[in-house]
Amino acid sequence: MTHLDPKALEAAAALLFPYLPIGASIERSMQISEAAISAYLAALPQAEPVAWEGIMPEGNSDITRKKTKADMWVSKGLVVRPLFASPTPAVIREVTEEMVERAIQAADPDFYAAAKESGPLTYQRAADSMRRALTAALSQPHSEK
Repeated sequence: MTHLDPKALEAAAALLFPYLPIGASIERSMQISEAAISAYLAALPQAEPVAWEGIMPEGNSDITRKKTKADMWVSKGLVVRPLFASPTPAVIREVTEEMVERAIQAADPDFYAAAKESGPLTYQRAADSMRRALTAALSQPHSEK
């Protein structure tokens, strides 16, 4: 799973928490927020590595720009880590209704179904909260570890 900036995740969870069913915990809000944001980020286009680091069993490492060499290291059982030209920037773009609905479904299908069944007002409040949570989290840099 994507490792999100803890402060961004806390902000997203705090926005979502009031819209969870009574008795839900802030930890549950954090889980739903992380799942939704991770699903969104996973769907974004990924940058291509410019090089790979092969980590040897004894801890030494080597770097190559050739994908074939990195593949050879993998076939030999070495740990291989892709390297990028720069850290992946936070992607800030408008959060659409489709993104919100898909994020709610990915985060918690039971919550999504319950919100839909409770009527348009309940669902709209949940969707508004998820939109604010996604916008808050996506405006922060993230890293993939």
